[in-house]
Amino acid sequence: MPADPCALPGRLPSSLPTVKPASPRRFDATLQQLGRSSLAWRFAGSVLAFSLLITLLATGLNLALDYRREVRAVETRLHWVGQAFGHSLGLSLWNLDQRDARLQLQGILRLPDIESVQLLDEAGQAFLEDGHPQARQRLSQRFELYGPAESRGQHVGSVLIAGSLDEALQRVAERSFTTLLSQGVQIFALSAFILLLFHGLIGRHLANVASHLHQLRAERSAAPLRLGRRWRARRHDELDLLEQTINEMQQRLRDSHARVELAAQVFEQAGEGLVVTDAGHRIVAVNPAFTQVTGYSEAEALGHTPALLRSGQHEPGFYADMARQISQTGRWEGEICNRRKTGELYVEWLTVSTIYAADGSVHRHIGLFVDITRRKQDEQLIWRQANFDVVTGLPNRSMFAERLRLELAKSQRSNQPFALLFIDLDHFKEVNDTLGHSAGDALLHEAAARLQHCVRETDIVARLGGDEFTVILAELGEPVQIERIATDILQQLARPFAIAGTEVYLSASIGITVFPLDGADAELLMKNADQAMYAAKAEGRNRCQFYTPAMQESAQRRMALASDLRAALPLRQFALHYQPVVSLLDGRAHKAEALLRWQHPERGAVSPALFIPLAEESGLIHELGDWVFREATAFAAHLRAAGHAQLQIAINTSPQQYRGGGTLFQDWLAQLKQLGLPGEAIVIEITEGLLMDDQAGTNEHLLRFRDAGIQVAIDDFGTGYSSLSYLKKFDIDLLKIDQSFVRHLQPGSDDLVLCEAMIAMAHQLGLKVVAEGIETEQQRALLAAAGCDYGQGYLFARPMPAPDFERWLAGPAAPTRRG
Repeated sequence: MPADPCALPGRLPSSLPTVKPASPRRFDATLQQLGRSSLAWRFAGSVLAFSLLITLLATGLNLALDYRREVRAVETRLHWVGQAFGHSLGLSLWNLDQRDARLQLQGILRLPDIESVQLLDEAGQAFLEDGHPQARQRLSQRFELYGPAESRGQHVGSVLIAGSLDEALQRVAERSFTTLLSQGVQIFALSAFILLLFHGLIGRHLANVASHLHQLRAERSAAPLRLGRRWRARRHDELDLLEQTINEMQQRLRDSHARVELAAQVFEQAGEGLVVTDAGHRIVAVNPAFTQVTGYSEAEALGHTPALLRSGQHEPGFYADMARQISQTGRWEGEICNRRKTGELYVEWLTVSTIYAADGSVHRHIGLFVDITRRKQDEQLIWRQANFDVVTGLPNRSMFAERLRLELAKSQRSNQPFALLFIDLDHFKEVNDTLGHSAGDALLHEAAARLQHCVRETDIVARLGGDEFTVILAELGEPVQIERIATDILQQLARPFAIAGTEVYLSASIGITVFPLDGADAELLMKNADQAMYAAKAEGRNRCQFYTPAMQESAQRRMALASDLRAALPLRQFALHYQPVVSLLDGRAHKAEALLRWQHPERGAVSPALFIPLAEESGLIHELGDWVFREATAFAAHLRAAGHAQLQIAINTSPQQYRGGGTLFQDWLAQLKQLGLPGEAIVIEITEGLLMDDQAGTNEHLLRFRDAGIQVAIDDFGTGYSSLSYLKKFDIDLLKIDQSFVRHLQPGSDDLVLCEAMIAMAHQLGLKVVAEGIETEQQRALLAAAGCDYGQGYLFARPMPAPDFERWLAGPAAPTRRG
């Protein structure tokens, strides 16, 4: 057998030559291929041996049959001789006529294959014999002889005839030689033909297949197999099937190799880490992503187990459960914390799959993992941002609602009360506006820390938003415990805050409700605490207030009042009253403040302190403010027509009207133009809080008023976080000192000092000053001595309807005393 079947120098023709003789070169090549084609020789040798065996068996059978025929011919001849000469020999023996008997014997010996004849008498003694037995193979027969008919068939003796078989054997041998010679020539010729035919039809194609397969092993991009057969059967034969099968196999190999290369590229280029272990969990392969994530090189990882990455953060049972699940199902998927080579912990999402061998045993384990540390951090950050306040780090409204729900469920099971505190920081907005939002955030952070310091670890502190906080006091004992904690909170929040290098003082209003005394669901408890907090603010702030049913009644009345407020304007239930503002020098009225009054058909006169906040909360303040402006300007035009050309009407405005939704610029100025009323006839009163509002449109609003000739006054000056910078920044004409500074005004009092300071400051800035709430002559005299320009209060006149005010203007110039 040749060492390499692919080393054949060429390919034989696909069929035997028919018409054109083969060229010597091609013939030599064919012989050379035949000399190397052990398969062809083995096939031809097998055919030759089989043919020889069959030929020998067939020839032997034919020879045996020929020999048998020759023997039968001799037997037949002997039998014929016995039949033919039996009667005459019987007569000769009866008559004892030797001469006649001899003549008959000699006649018998002349016959073919008769070797000897012996005539025996009745006793079996030889009577006469002739011939000489020389054959190596002979055949003899005895025939009984009888006398003539008159002897009644008396037995007289017998004749023994011997025939030679040597000539028959010689003839058979001659025919055997001829047969074997001819058959041998035929078999040799047939074997040669079969040898050439096998090589031409099969052998050379098998050699080409072997060469192609060898090339396919060396070159993965080899062309498809083409056997190049010159003639084919009408139907596809086995070689065509072999060619087709090999080409399909080659294509499958290409596809498989492409998949293997793709898998290798994926293994190398995958962004996910890949680690392959054997059945004993020893690492046999890792990809670059594994190295990038873990810090271990391939050389450092091979031979180790994945325990190389263990962080020690999981309990031993974690790995036992993992191993058990992999053993039972062949797969595991989950989150696991591992440690990099540097010692840094990281979190990965790991998927382990098992590859089984043909016998069902474990062959490989494949681990696919992705580093989700950043994602976990982001998720944690998102979760924290969704559930915790960014400024204070406390639970936010969403998390608080969940905690409150859980506390309700726990308290219902244990039948143990808990308290809910609603805390609102007093005047926080002024701090935020004056010192900035960063300082406000710092103050909120410090306030949250103080709140946590006042409660137990089991209690929950949350920030709902803005300056509102809540506290859940769980597992309460006595109500006095709630008061002690609330008092501690008030004291802690009342201590000065060191913010932005400035000491800031705050207070807080706390509303308290108790489960299950005040309510059994979260929404009701929150509403109760909120109402109690507003009650604390109404009582002067810096205090705590427990919820009572009366608060609910008050809240319901407030809601009913808000509902009635929406219908009051269309039903013409509002009216303007006017209170004069007089000069402290000459006592004459120079201005009048328009004050809104609501006459409810059932409740009677409703205080502005009640319905103005409701109007601001509901947004009705815009519509109501427009109505006030139209009514006041119309009355101002009427007064001018009646001869009071120098009298100004002061109109109060709410900060909400400057935050959108109002018609301060278009409708108001159009109203003045329609009435033919100059802007100097109107004074717009604003609060200090509006000046500190951080909205960009505030200054634009005030500038439009100035351009229209309308004066601007700051109402209730001194009650807020006053700042000279705002007075310099905005175009202000008047300051109105709040009545809280005038009410207890006496010689040498602190209020007098404050009033003198505010008056001096306003005059230095070119502003006029109005003092509100003057009720006594002493107050008027002190303010006049301090240089105050105008006064307003019951000492001069109460607020009165427009007709009464008009009559008041027509009366004596001296101010009307309170009475």
